[in-house]
Amino acid sequence: MLADLQHSQLYFNIIFFIVLTSTVIQGTTIPLFAKKLGLSQPVGTTPLHTLDLLSVGKKELSIIEYQVGEQNKINGQVIATIPFPPAANIIIILRDGETISPTAKTKLFQGDVLYILAPDNNREDLDLVLREEN
Repeated sequence: MLADLQHSQLYFNIIFFIVLTSTVIQGTTIPLFAKKLGLSQPVGTTPLHTLDLLSVGKKELSIIEYQVGEQNKINGQVIATIPFPPAANIIIILRDGETISPTAKTKLFQGDVLYILAPDNNREDLDLVLREEN
């Protein structure tokens, strides 16, 4: 189509430049605008797995697996300072392939995988605490 036009190479170069520039601008600004508009989620804070454990009396319990991300507010905090919902407890932490039995003084770091025992009715509150960013 452009082969018969005068200066077809110039038209091709201009169109190529416009498409390339548009792609670069959109690709670099979309994550920034998504974060400002609250449309993005922190990386690594969605539950990796959920295991419905058992029914104890009238409480349904689950073991929920979360991975601490770099931007998580809990990254670098001691467990005792984190406002977990009532009856939600970290039962084990995996860090660099090793298991850690958590205490109130245990500090959480990026990449830690937390296994949390929590009642099903505390799940949304737990998500809010774990998804909060700095």
